[in-house]
Amino acid sequence: MTSFIPLLFSSLETSFTYIALVLAEVYERQRKYLLANLIYELLLILPYIQHRRGRWYKRLCINYDHLKMTNGLLSSIVRGILDINIMVSAFFSPAPLPMNNFYLVLR
Repeated sequence: MTSFIPLLFSSLETSFTYIALVLAEVYERQRKYLLANLIYELLLILPYIQHRRGRWYKRLCINYDHLKMTNGLLSSIVRGILDINIMVSAFFSPAPLPMNNFYLVLR
């Protein structure tokens, strides 16, 4: 019985992660980039859906670019580069990124 409880909680936490992703995309469509960034920062703290972390860092960078917050943009780029859970292919995907050349220079 004790092994069932962590399994149940992990499925609920993963469901929360997907709900938060949908909510972040809704905020981006409404141009509420600061709220979307708060959700992406929360998602990057959680240990779930590790294969999407590269996309979340990209969305953070794009949203910081829309907000004209260069300090947040540069810090999220550096954190994305230093994150060991991101695959190298995430850096070379065709998604638009404001400072894509910056990734290539630092790698």
